[in-house]
Amino acid sequence: VESKRCLAYASHPKRLSPQGLLDRADFESKYGQLEPGRLLEELVGGLEGLEERMRALSIEELRCEVLALLDWREKANGRLKNLEKRVAWAFLGILPDSCGQAAIKKAFKRRV
Repeated sequence: VESKRCLAYASHPKRLSPQGLLDRADFESKYGQLEPGRLLEELVGGLEGLEERMRALSIEELRCEVLALLDWREKANGRLKNLEKRVAWAFLGILPDSCGQAAIKKAFKRRV
């Protein structure tokens, strides 16, 4: 995939091919419906770019984008919570899902 188009889902095969690691469905389930390239454009465009883009959208298109962003945020928050747990377990020296509350308390007391 060309480096300029690597952040567009359409640049990747719909189904996994022998040359690829992820297919389009994998990208969408892992990173959400909004393409990373699109999010990057919005971040780089700043407030002026966002306002210009919003003026160009119809009410229905804007509604769909807002719903997609809310869905993306919900999934991202879930991933962050999972990452926070993994970091805490690593800090305490515990393998994830390998012990109960008593072992976690004991490991925490050792660290404090």
